[in-house]
Amino acid sequence: MEEIRIENKEQVEKLEELGIGRREGDALILNKIEWNFSVSQQWIKGEKLSLTKAEEKLYLLYSYLRKRGYVVRFTKDERYKDFLRVGRKGFRKYEDRTHFLIKLISSKEPISTLLEELELSLKLRKTLVYCKIEGKEIRFFTIKSKTFP
Repeated sequence: MEEIRIENKEQVEKLEELGIGRREGDALILNKIEWNFSVSQQWIKGEKLSLTKAEEKLYLLYSYLRKRGYVVRFTKDERYKDFLRVGRKGFRKYEDRTHFLIKLISSKEPISTLLEELELSLKLRKTLVYCKIEGKEIRFFTIKSKTFP
């Protein structure tokens, strides 16, 4: 996903206080979704960037969570690129703790993929949450693993 580098000190500090982007030296790196959300909230001045259909759905999910006070992070790690890392409500500077892994899925997602991702979330000790967007309706659901002694 395309990234935008912000070097304006005031903007970097403001966005960092809000828990948006990732720090790289004196600059802050935002992806297109973080950029568009920040522009829509009037935290920075600029034009919204065009998004693909998949990115538009991810933007809806990102906006939904951010507007409800959750800290939402993207990751550059290829193993987790399909997941949003979500912390608890409210940003805490210098604390980057993930509580949930959220993945946007389609109705055609194979069960084998879901089970592999459940295994991954268990290894990471995170709650796995799936999100399905149909029109403007956003639905979340989890899958848990249970062993019986």
